Amino acid sequence: MLQTVQVAVSGATFHFDKLYTYLLPPRLEGAVFVGSMVLVPFGRGNKPRTGVVLALGEQEEAGRCKELFDAAPEEARLTDELLGLVHFLKERTFCTWYEAVRAIIPYGAQYRPASTENGPRLQKQLQRHTEPLYELAGPLPEKPKPTEKQKAAAAALENGPLPASALAEMGLSRAVLDNLCEKGVLRKSQVDKTVDLYADIPRSEEPVVLSDDQQRVFEGLAAQMAEQKPAAALLHGVTASGKTLVFLKLIQRCLELGRTALVLVPEISLTPQMIRRLKASFGERVAVQHSALNHTERLLQWRMIQTGGADIVVGTRSAVFAPLSNIGLIVVDEEQEHTYQSENAPRFDARQVAKRRAADHNALVLFASATPSVESYQAALDGRYTLYKLTKRYASQPLPSVELVDMRAELAAGNPASISAPLAEHIRQTLAAKRQTILLLNRRGYRTVGMCTECGKAVKCGSCSVPMVYHKAEQKLLCHYCGHTISPVPTKCSECGGKLRYTGFGTQRVEEEMAELFPDARVLRMDQDSTGQKNAHDRMLARFAAGDYDIMLGTQMVAKGLDFEKVTLVGVLGIDSLLFSQGFRAVENVFSLVT
Repeated sequence: MLQTVQVAVSGATFHFDKLYTYLLPPRLEGAVFVGSMVLVPFGRGNKPRTGVVLALGEQEEAGRCKELFDAAPEEARLTDELLGLVHFLKERTFCTWYEAVRAIIPYGAQYRPASTENGPRLQKQLQRHTEPLYELAGPLPEKPKPTEKQKAAAAALENGPLPASALAEMGLSRAVLDNLCEKGVLRKSQVDKTVDLYADIPRSEEPVVLSDDQQRVFEGLAAQMAEQKPAAALLHGVTASGKTLVFLKLIQRCLELGRTALVLVPEISLTPQMIRRLKASFGERVAVQHSALNHTERLLQWRMIQTGGADIVVGTRSAVFAPLSNIGLIVVDEEQEHTYQSENAPRFDARQVAKRRAADHNALVLFASATPSVESYQAALDGRYTLYKLTKRYASQPLPSVELVDMRAELAAGNPASISAPLAEHIRQTLAAKRQTILLLNRRGYRTVGMCTECGKAVKCGSCSVPMVYHKAEQKLLCHYCGHTISPVPTKCSECGGKLRYTGFGTQRVEEEMAELFPDARVLRMDQDSTGQKNAHDRMLARFAAGDYDIMLGTQMVAKGLDFEKVTLVGVLGIDSLLFSQGFRAVENVFSLVT
């Protein structure tokens, strides 16, 4: 009998996305399993394509079957649970087989075809980064007399082997270490590089202290988790009620049970704060997965999780596929956020995948929010989720007072600006008191719409048919859906030749107004345009927390989960226009954002 494999190939479109049968060549027998990454000849030209094995089989004759070109090492195979997620995504999101595989495996851990003298072979997308590891192999010789550096190297390695990077930080060069290797004092080997992201965060030895309400919620959740049965719970806690402290205590209990934990946050801007909390409490046991990491960082973090080097993973929606084993707890923070839904194939919802993984691992999935989604709250009322409530703010702080300003009255009183007179006065008082202000405006750009004064036509994107936004700093019109630009900015209507008038306001326009109203105030603008660089969110939030700015103006990335001691005023600008935006969840989203 001939051994065969059923392979899902990459690059398939729907009309030919199926499993293809290939013969296993003798040299690969015993090296290919369900979940293995393989290289196959595909089509009439036998072009090499990567694929993943989803089933094994046998047949009597070769027939028209082709042989595999190559297979990846066994450690690169998908686990049974991750294979189950591939089937889950295929069934639930109508993606192709390989789109599901690509969502689960990060770019750096994937393979590509490469030409070699032995024919087509698999090659890693990223070559694994290694570095020398040194360990003591014998005593220092008395003659010739060892140098101070050689003594320091031997002393540093007395407690165990260290990588070259750690020894370099002690001032020990490669030349010194390699010289000791030649003398038989040290032994050298190659190991995978590790990257400890956010290593500068100090450990906090302070115990987590819970209020009576938090303790009650924690005990209920801990009891559910200890049962080691699939369970779902909803934690509905008002803003600043201390939900994160409950998470930390629950993760600690999870680790005590010998299990692992997964923490999901909706946006990259929230990730640094959650990472800081977890790193301070749990140190090197925390791994990070989100799109702001480069391919190498993400691969090294993924490998650390896969090999058991981390038992807590924190990240955005893609982190839901982290290769953790024995998961005991999955936390979905700000569970109502639309960013948990992927906009690209496979169009998965991280909340649904989290529930699936909790079922596979007999784990507790905890959804948490101050403004839960309607369907989650209904699930809690129906008894499908267990409902927990935190109705008081931490340390019994009062809820903030809220003042509504009718901008039509402001316009009638001769104030055409986006900042109302009462808000301007509150900002002046806050600046005088040396405190900080956050302003939320969920529209980036300078002007939000260009309209013809003659025929009333708006300047729209030719691809998306949505109004284009004027960005003053770059002197261009930009479509916020597809990224299409028009430069220079048109002044005449393309339909009738009439004059174009740009109205509305975005973050860039308000930033200009703030400079006119408060020339001495230090204003930080945070939106998609200003946070494009790597780690920009983290740096900006850290500088605001350090008091380098008086006012932070931004889109929804400044509205959620942030905690700044000196902030005593929050202004929300033009929020009612979002009530009429597209989508049936508009009202729900505005309520959540303002709350």
